[in-house]
Amino acid sequence: MMKYYSSAEMQQHSFYRMPKVLICDKKYCELSNNAKLLYAIILDRASLSESNAWIDEQNKVVVFLTIDEACKLLNIGHNTATKIFKELDDYGLIERKKQGFARANIIYPKLPQPTEK
Repeated sequence: MMKYYSSAEMQQHSFYRMPKVLICDKKYCELSNNAKLLYAIILDRASLSESNAWIDEQNKVVVFLTIDEACKLLNIGHNTATKIFKELDDYGLIERKKQGFARANIIYPKLPQPTEK
């Protein structure tokens, strides 16, 4: 039988956080749910990076997440993960910087920009 969340369970469990703008703003309505979830994972990694002072010379948080790691986390194939990273690039939610052969790309998460009113 499934248990309900109590106040204690809410404090014990970890959760991914996602900016509401990705759900509520029309600018992001076409962004796939997998891309939104991957973005939440990247933000979670960014929080860890920030606490470890993984910041570049321009004070941008540096995140390392390989396509293979994304495949495992989202239970998807390599081609799908590649498309999701490109989708996040296209929406301006991340910037990737290549580091060279067999090294993970550096990912810079960007702030979502709501539609101007």
